[in-house]
Amino acid sequence: MNITLYRNTINHEEQQTVNARELHAFLENKDHFSTWIKDRIEQYGFIENQDYMTFSENSEKPQTGRPRVEYALSLDMAKELSMVERTDKGKQARAYFIEMEHKAKQAAPALPDFTNPA
Repeated sequence: MNITLYRNTINHEEQQTVNARELHAFLENKDHFSTWIKDRIEQYGFIENQDYMTFSENSEKPQTGRPRVEYALSLDMAKELSMVERTDKGKQARAYFIEMEHKAKQAAPALPDFTNPA
């Protein structure tokens, strides 16, 4: 699967994120990207800086008069967007995000038990 996971801070918490353009391409949705993401955000009530964050891509030679807006999606939002596509690609993406979430939890070091001082 060619969806890269990134680390970004959303809602004051560092978490794994997905680039919405990569997810859109993987899902093979036929809608124009900006229409797709804006419609999904409105339709499902996603909240900026809680479910996703936006940032402008700064390139030396933008192809249009304004910078391209990028969306970093939380894994929960990416899973939900994958589910609502109702396609095999959507199921594959959702399963991948769940697997990556489990791996991240397993890799996180366990906190020591402070309730039982030695």
